[in-house]
Amino acid sequence: YYFVIRGSLMTLAKRIQSCKSLTPVEMIIADYILKNEKQILQMTILEMADSIHVSKSALHRFSKKIGLKGFNDIKVEISKNQVNMEDQW
Repeated sequence: YYFVIRGSLMTLAKRIQSCKSLTPVEMIIADYILKNEKQILQMTILEMADSIHVSKSALHRFSKKIGLKGFNDIKVEISKNQVNMEDQW
């Protein structure tokens, strides 16, 4: 799935914000992702799950809910966003 806004791919933050019905666990995951992007790039799915006390399955379901294939896609989106931010400077 690709989420497109005005011809460009959605950022991870916009993907998350576009989800209207996040469960309490998904809200915890979303909040952690948005506040800890740099750290997540160095983490495995198990490390992230352990750090926020959710299951690996919950992280995988969250990834699917925001239109990604899995946890690694979250990391790819974070990396893309960081590259785009550097390009703007």
